Amino acid sequence: MPLEPLVYWVDRTFGRKIVPDAIRAAGRKVYHHDDEFPENAKDVEWLPYVASNGWIIITRDKGIWTTPFQRRAFYDAGARVFIVTATALRAEDEAKLIVSMLNRMEEIVAETTAPFMARVNRTEVVLRVPIPSDFGA
Repeated sequence: MPLEPLVYWVDRTFGRKIVPDAIRAAGRKVYHHDDEFPENAKDVEWLPYVASNGWIIITRDKGIWTTPFQRRAFYDAGARVFIVTATALRAEDEAKLIVSMLNRMEEIVAETTAPFMARVNRTEVVLRVPIPSDFGA
């Protein structure tokens, strides 16, 4: 049986057009945050829905990594998250970066059990698999 194609979910930090359109142009299916949720939806609202659908999250929100309650929501949801940490990029360049890293991101998805987070910088994708001790006592 063939594997289902991956679906990407891009959060509001990227805007509605340039990054999602670039991912679509690369032949991938993608949803944008505002396609499914109100603008002001909190991470704890959308993370479980997105993760339960098996969608791959792409965000710029480093809080998912650094803020304990966001990390806990991510972990509990079983999410697969790629955080773009490259800075000072125009939207078009950011879109090109993400598209250039899609194959590597897909390798990580295939090789790694959820939940996981990975950083996408200008030259590589760096995997970080969280463990419960990441959340403190």
